[in-house]
Amino acid sequence: MELAAPPDEPKTALDSLRRILFLGVGLALPLFAFPVVRPFGRPTDLATLLAAAFVLASVPAFLSTRTPKPLWLLVIGATCAPLLVLVPPRLDRFEPTHFATSYLHWLLVVLFFACAGQLTVSGRSRQRLVTANVVAGSIVALFALYQVFGIPRGWPGTGKWLAPFQRDPLWLRDMGTGYIRPTSLFLEPAWMGGYLAWVLVLALALVMADGRRPRKLLGVVGTVFALLAIGASVSWGAYADAAAGLIASAIVLVRLRGLSARSIAMAAGILSLVVLLAGVAPAGRRAISAATSRFGWLLQTPIAPERMTLEVMDSSWVRFRNVAHTSALFRGRVTRGVGLGQFPDYAREPGTDAGWFRDPWCGWLAIGAEMGMLGPLLLLSALLLTLGVWWLSPSREPFESAGPALVAVCAVMQMHTGSYIDLWFWYPLSLGLVLSARTTAEPSHV
Repeated sequence: MELAAPPDEPKTALDSLRRILFLGVGLALPLFAFPVVRPFGRPTDLATLLAAAFVLASVPAFLSTRTPKPLWLLVIGATCAPLLVLVPPRLDRFEPTHFATSYLHWLLVVLFFACAGQLTVSGRSRQRLVTANVVAGSIVALFALYQVFGIPRGWPGTGKWLAPFQRDPLWLRDMGTGYIRPTSLFLEPAWMGGYLAWVLVLALALVMADGRRPRKLLGVVGTVFALLAIGASVSWGAYADAAAGLIASAIVLVRLRGLSARSIAMAAGILSLVVLLAGVAPAGRRAISAATSRFGWLLQTPIAPERMTLEVMDSSWVRFRNVAHTSALFRGRVTRGVGLGQFPDYAREPGTDAGWFRDPWCGWLAIGAEMGMLGPLLLLSALLLTLGVWWLSPSREPFESAGPALVAVCAVMQMHTGSYIDLWFWYPLSLGLVLSARTTAEPSHV
């Protein structure tokens, strides 16, 4: 008897287009610093344009009766929660234009996630999706390593400006030790490291997946490059993101496949290669020395506000102040928040440096400050929804096991970056949702 099953390839051209657009967003994600258009004077990058096209192409599928209720509830909640700030009494400090633009961008990223939940892929398409993102991440990591070696030598393409239409200069600054942290194509080292943290999860999945040897080799190369570039970033946030991804990947893979001698040998080999490359190269030793120095500064960083001064070398004290400021905003407007896009308007506090507070550094608190208590609950719902889809999936292949690891990376990201409204956060979470879902399969015979 033949069991009916969805075909391995997409049924319609629209299905193919949605897969291509979803992949395109991931490949274009590192190009945020290079906007391609400026509608109404606002720089817009390629990933955002592709995300909007993906949402439009996914409208018919999302409006179908097959869309799970949790996705509908998430979209409804994300649509309504920010609007509570408009209920009287209105705030004295409120910029409608900033709210409107941020609200539209918020709807875009949430709809992107919801539409990704309706994207079904075959095992073959899943491999291609993971492989392409690992290739892109390896290129990003390789350019970061090129910066580490090339900046002291004045090599081409190692300056703060890579293109005339760049959004801002790259944050290439001397730490005070003679070492300049790489940013690759990103504006800041932490953003590069956070991106590579979830690429690292995908590279490990390639290593563990059953398949051709070239794909496994690509996974090993991607893992080594990502680890080296993350280490070179000397970013505490990037280190935390990578640690979350590695620990979650290890736990899930051990539970699914057990702790075999082959897996231990492979992990030990990759780790030994990374340590060898970092320790032998002079640039690697400089990065290790810079990280060691920064850790010493971190230990000396005071937490008491009255003792925080610009003479403290590590930036953690600024983050403490930023978190305290964000927490105060959240507690002051816990039911409705101050409104999306309004956070910078509350940076101008008497007797303080506004630059410390213009951008939030803790997303879990910042979305609460802007949206009220429903904001963190919406983020948590998206994370739990992805985990729920993975838990209910009948398959437990390595690509599916990447889902929980991507959730772990995204959860940690929001502890040190206010990226709750960016594709930088929502794409890896959406990718986790796609990889966790049931795959389509070839017809089988019984």
